[in-house]
Amino acid sequence: MKMLRQLLILGIVIFYVPLLAINTGTIRFIKGEVLYRPNTNAQWRVPKIKETVEMNGTIKTGIDSSVEILWNDNTISKLEAKREFTIKTLWDLAHDKKEWTGQVKDKINSFCLQQKNRAEVAGIRKEEAEVKTESELFWDVDPLVDVFDAVELMEKKEYITAIPLFEKVIEQAPLNKDAELALACLILIYSEQKDPKLMSKYIGILKQDFPQSTFIESLPAE
Repeated sequence: MKMLRQLLILGIVIFYVPLLAINTGTIRFIKGEVLYRPNTNAQWRVPKIKETVEMNGTIKTGIDSSVEILWNDNTISKLEAKREFTIKTLWDLAHDKKEWTGQVKDKINSFCLQQKNRAEVAGIRKEEAEVKTESELFWDVDPLVDVFDAVELMEKKEYITAIPLFEKVIEQAPLNKDAELALACLILIYSEQKDPKLMSKYIGILKQDFPQSTFIESLPAE
């Protein structure tokens, strides 16, 4: 009987451990006053960047504050000022069925996170471009545009400045992964601006140039 009980407990542990691993999240950004407690019996405390959060924990923000949680599947939950949620609730909200725009935004975030070393590569490319401009042969070469500069502008909703940068990224390397990201961002921008003609244009380019893109499965049917 004792052996059976032990096997049953072991089976439950084996079943739940993978689920807990999948649902794990870490704090990726903190602004202002943010407090966290791992369970209802614990004291509130200030969390740290990259700290793992517990599913039965709770997090809250003060005035002019915000916090972001990065889940293991690269989905991101953001808590704005003067809010309080359990970690489980944030997980559930982040993984509910979303509108296509929300799905594309999550994939853009995931894409950016997977390219953590992109800044170093961009720096090298810019230096190479600057060297080439000193040559008579490449005197008219423009500096390469970094797609993540445009993404940052898009997140601030500075679309007038971001759009030409995304277009330049596509122009300078049409079949590069940066161009794929730029196309997805342009589709989101024109969706928000309610411009179906331009949105459809860039959906068509994305499907033609990147037929295997994971962005396509989240796009609305035309």
